Amino acid sequence: MKNKNVTIYDIAEKTNFSAVTVHRALNNKGRISESTKKLIIETAKELGYKANPAAQGLRRSTIKIGAILFCPVDEYVNSIIEGIEFSASELEKFNVSVKIKKIPFSTSAECLKKTCAEIDKFIDKNYNGIILFVSSAVEELAEMRAKAERAKEKGIAVGTVANDALDGQAVLHVGIDARKVGSMAAEMLEFTCKNKEIAILSPGITTPISNDYLEGFRQYASDSTFAKIHIFEHFDNKKLIKKSIDDMLTNFPNVSGVYISSAISTFACQYIEKANRRDLTVITTDILAETSELLKRKTASATLFQNPFKQGKEAVTHLYNYITAGTDKGKHLITPQIILSSNVDSYLWE
Repeated sequence: MKNKNVTIYDIAEKTNFSAVTVHRALNNKGRISESTKKLIIETAKELGYKANPAAQGLRRSTIKIGAILFCPVDEYVNSIIEGIEFSASELEKFNVSVKIKKIPFSTSAECLKKTCAEIDKFIDKNYNGIILFVSSAVEELAEMRAKAERAKEKGIAVGTVANDALDGQAVLHVGIDARKVGSMAAEMLEFTCKNKEIAILSPGITTPISNDYLEGFRQYASDSTFAKIHIFEHFDNKKLIKKSIDDMLTNFPNVSGVYISSAISTFACQYIEKANRRDLTVITTDILAETSELLKRKTASATLFQNPFKQGKEAVTHLYNYITAGTDKGKHLITPQIILSSNVDSYLWE
């Protein structure tokens, strides 16, 4: 029996119940005794019965998932959106609709205000799930977290992608293993900068994911690994990035290595390159349009790939599984990959 697709008619024949009764038992519908339901479910398992999710999807009302995203690095958020769109197209046959709202970046405060308004719209339209990706500091997130709690009270599953901005309130999170990224950056700098001064260019130490990068870096780097660690916050603002780099090069001339822990790292690399500091070991984040050439010119020594496409793709899949089956709850962390000039071309289409 397990060598063919088992149907409810096979289960009906085996149990001597009607196909209608089998259907009701397997879908927990209608009035049916617990003993009958138990027998049918046990027989279904024994025969290897698997429900057809596409057929189930056609019978139920549309599952509606909304995604709200903003980030100052357009390429990065666009890659996440491409992953969301990929999963959305795969799930169409299961009667799933995914609406994406990308908020053009202005300031974090303004984008968060618009995000909260969009959450309210999804709540009012009775969406089943919401995915959030926001690039903001912890102190700015109170209102959005309150909106997420309201969604939860309405029975809406809220997940996060890339940045765990809800700090445990989300039913699931898909993102990079940020602490591992930080540890890998520290180890790579250790190769050429051990016992020397190094700098970290951070988008903001109170941003949840940035804090994890720093924690991972510190977990690997003991007090004796580097002579000193200088941290500069730039909040993904190009003017502040320039100021941070000027400050670093002018006031800390002994810095020999730099870790740039955000996707805006290509801009920072280009500014370091203009300063003619090719002696620096520079570890960057992710693969953007200019990353390949920066690696090949040795402006950057390596980049840590976070696969934003995969993050977006898995966020939708996991949220769908949670909504329909109650599975996939919790954190789903993607392992970062080290990209060098020798292998970057293999990842350009990831």
